[in-house]
Amino acid sequence: MIVTPDNLTHSIRAILYSAGRPMTTKSLAELLMQESKVIEQALLKIKKDLESDPVLLLHESRSGWRFSIKAPFTEYAHKLISEKPIKLSKSSLEILSIIAYHQPVTRSDIEKIRGVSTNPAALKQLFEWQWIETAGYKEVPGRPELLKTTVQFCDDFGIKSLKELPVIEDNLPASVERIPAEAM
Repeated sequence: MIVTPDNLTHSIRAILYSAGRPMTTKSLAELLMQESKVIEQALLKIKKDLESDPVLLLHESRSGWRFSIKAPFTEYAHKLISEKPIKLSKSSLEILSIIAYHQPVTRSDIEKIRGVSTNPAALKQLFEWQWIETAGYKEVPGRPELLKTTVQFCDDFGIKSLKELPVIEDNLPASVERIPAEAM
């Protein structure tokens, strides 16, 4: 099929519906043999057109553009999914939040912030869901792992970057290293 200005948005919609994964502007441009600026404009048009749609929305996550279902209708999608929904324990949520806001951090840093020891099972679970990964090792005796969030974390939480996380007050001990805002 030859892509024309008249059918560009339809072509993009067809690709996004069938892709089963987020698609970057660049990959859409290559697939449709169009310039990235043209694809970006078409994506924004689709997003605007869907504002009045009661069910669907188009949003950009860190991995690219994808369609989602608006909140009132997500229960139907959940019924179709055979996997159990992810449930985070309070401990896991605290650990994930600390990593997301203060990465890269060590397990020791997490324990200093929380004031309690970290359950290895909670970290293991976050690794299994591919929400955190090892960013390297701290140059101190014992060389502890530095933990950070992943692209999968951003995709699953529907954000493009960590800058989109809600702002919180910072009451960290001075000994905990912080990720520079420009690196997020």
